[in-house]
Amino acid sequence: MSAEDLEAQEDELLALAIQMSLSRIVALNTPFAFCHHLC
Repeated sequence: MSAEDLEAQEDELLALAIQMSLSRIVALNTPFAFCHHLC
């Protein structure tokens, strides 16, 4: 594997980690936002 391949793989992992933490934040905030919208 070349250094460029490793960098590309790191970028993909970073993007995946960001996506996962964003979806986790959204999942945690959704009930509050939903209740706030209804109440």
